[in-house]
Amino acid sequence: MKVRQVLIIVSSFILLIFMSMLYKIGESNGISYGEANAEEIRADRKKSDDNIHDSVQFKSVAASLILNDSVPSSIKGHGRVVSTSSINVSAEVQGKIMAAISLKKGIHFKKGQPLFALNSSDAKLALKARKSGFLALLTSILPDIKIDFPERFNTWNKFYKEMKVNEPISRFPNFTSLKEKNFIISRKLLTEYYQIKSDEERLNKYAVSAPFDGSIIDAFTDVGAIVNPGSPVLSIIRDNTMEIEIPIATEKINQLALGSTVSLIDNNHKSFEGKVIRIGDYINQQTQTVPVFVNITSETDGLYNGMYLDANIVGHGFDNVVEIPRKALISANEVYIIKKDSALTSLKVNVIDYKENTVTVSGIPNNSNVVIESIVNINDGDKVVIRK
Repeated sequence: MKVRQVLIIVSSFILLIFMSMLYKIGESNGISYGEANAEEIRADRKKSDDNIHDSVQFKSVAASLILNDSVPSSIKGHGRVVSTSSINVSAEVQGKIMAAISLKKGIHFKKGQPLFALNSSDAKLALKARKSGFLALLTSILPDIKIDFPERFNTWNKFYKEMKVNEPISRFPNFTSLKEKNFIISRKLLTEYYQIKSDEERLNKYAVSAPFDGSIIDAFTDVGAIVNPGSPVLSIIRDNTMEIEIPIATEKINQLALGSTVSLIDNNHKSFEGKVIRIGDYINQQTQTVPVFVNITSETDGLYNGMYLDANIVGHGFDNVVEIPRKALISANEVYIIKKDSALTSLKVNVIDYKENTVTVSGIPNNSNVVIESIVNINDGDKVVIRK
């Protein structure tokens, strides 16, 4: 038993000495190799570190090569379609309504067509009575004219004979002398003549005709009603000539001009064309916008008064700018550009115009690679590769 223990101890001691000798030999050879090949080891280690850096830090990004150019501006808005002519037709005289057409909403009419008339029997009789009085006055002064102005008698006698109570009064004769003028005026002949002309003109107001092709959008009274002077009877609009009022933000109004083309789209995606005909010189206090009025130049079939349309107005445009995606902005006015050494650097730009998905900016040098997507976990100076 004791012999076995001695053998184990001796064997362990010999093994320990042998392993110590191997360690000394390996350490000596390693130091010598390291000293002799130090530069090569450093190069291999740097290359290994660079490979690790490339695989971890070089992220791929979407980028676009920038070339500044002219970019047209597009201003969006919406507004309500209205007729270019919308008026209230009122009675200028008093009387009972006798309509020529049905005074109901939606009724169409043509230019010159009678809309309604007022009972004018009393006015016609009053005019005839005044003309009869005027004839009596002429009859009373004709003998004096024949004596005092014999050379003018035929003229005044002809005027007397041409006058009829059922027809418009003839043109009043011209005066040839101051004496004749004073004589006629003193007999109040001229006063009565113009009273008759006024009554004739007033009689024409008892019948109202359509000023244009259109339709009735509201009726304030009906047949048989008695209206007074100034009382509204109908509200009418002109057909086939429509315009739309579009509120535009004040910062965009300078991009517009009279004659700018406009694309209009309704809820059914039907398109119409128009052009800017008026630009307001005032601001809506509630919306802080400027009204822009667009005349619809294309066919108006399918358009109705009061309909809302979406509008896209073509503005002046901008020079020496570029249009990039809105997501390319990393702040209100900064983008990332990729330098020649593949490093990212932020660049401040001047944002000129915002659209739904893009922005128009200036200040980016030509032939710059601009990152056109949103990126995270990347900072200035980080190196990237452009994703194809």
